[in-house]
Amino acid sequence: AVAGLKSVVFNAGNYSYTDSTVTTKAFIAKVPGFDGGQIFYNYEINNDVLTLTMFDEVYPDGSKPDWSGVWSTKFVMKRVSY
Repeated sequence: AVAGLKSVVFNAGNYSYTDSTVTTKAFIAKVPGFDGGQIFYNYEINNDVLTLTMFDEVYPDGSKPDWSGVWSTKFVMKRVSY
């Protein structure tokens, strides 16, 4: 359980969206020093499934990670009713 939690990055801040993208700007970040950084996602909603694909990140100093433009991460979330 702890390894799973450590693998997910949680930030608090502003979230804005268009018809196909979500942009986040961290005010409080899990990773020290990332406050002020931005993460960019494409998203799709199909029925009860939300798919977020992280495709870019900008550090607070304006630089980008080495993986920028090369790698993306897909998150698939399904609504569950109890």
